[in-house]
Amino acid sequence: MSFLLKYTVKDLFRSNSAFDSLIFINEKTTVEETLHLLVSKNILSVPIYDDTRKAFIGIIDMYQIMTFMAFAAYNPDATMTLNDVLAKVNLKQPASHLLGATGLLESDEINSLWVLPSTAQLKDPLEYLGKGIYRILVTTGEDVKSAKVITQTDLIRWIHTHWDDFGDYKNVILKDHQSLNVTFLKHVHTVQITDSAIQSFQLMRLKQVNALAVVNSTGSMVATLSDADLRGLTHEKLNDLFLTIEQYLTKIHGGHIRKPITCKATDSFKTVVDLLVNEKVHRVWVVDDTGKPHGVVSMTDVALFFYSNNLEIWYPADDE
Repeated sequence: MSFLLKYTVKDLFRSNSAFDSLIFINEKTTVEETLHLLVSKNILSVPIYDDTRKAFIGIIDMYQIMTFMAFAAYNPDATMTLNDVLAKVNLKQPASHLLGATGLLESDEINSLWVLPSTAQLKDPLEYLGKGIYRILVTTGEDVKSAKVITQTDLIRWIHTHWDDFGDYKNVILKDHQSLNVTFLKHVHTVQITDSAIQSFQLMRLKQVNALAVVNSTGSMVATLSDADLRGLTHEKLNDLFLTIEQYLTKIHGGHIRKPITCKATDSFKTVVDLLVNEKVHRVWVVDDTGKPHGVVSMTDVALFFYSNNLEIWYPADDE
């Protein structure tokens, strides 16, 4: 695996023009303005640049904004309307305030701002993204505003492109791998398709996960609810959050509910990575013959798998 040593962070950059120009907001941009920017650019997150400090101070995303809405305003024990929620939140406040309002403090390792130089070794994004960090700000050594953002998706696509270089990892069977802090068969959090969307997003934050398995009355998976399903949400559409999961997913996905991408415990690791890339999803659910979820393989798991299994490359033992 020594071939990994020749690659750096810049090798993960996607080759498309949209990726060449960093989209960011400043510390005074409001939550409402941020929502509309995310929708207009069809993105889920945006870095915040502090003009006074001349530095980026964080990354705000739809999940954080949803957390703010769900916890600062919504009470599941009461009958609340959208107007009740909006009366309790201030969408005119700077989005930068939500970095603290949602608990995303500097002491919160997963949600702090992570920055790497473009010349850093590949081990660094593998380690960071394997901790559950979704995106990393990459500096190029020039003007700070020329920085780029790499995501878990960029890493998984790179791994997929270089798959043949990774030897026997493609033959690992999911049910047989339970080591190095990576396990694919594990407890998953589920919600009923008849549950409300806003309470389900609230559950995500409580359980500190970015997706829930949506099941029917028999416990079989019928859909996935994830932070990506917040894409396109503006304050004018917040009323949709009071729908059931079935109604919400049907509405935001153009009249139909997307089937969950699944695999079996007897499938190979390579099969799952193929599904992640080809189906353009962040996770593949492990289900039994009845469709009940018994595990999940996320992009975080893939990054941690490759980082953990190549520690001897990154940190070789001293010769005696």
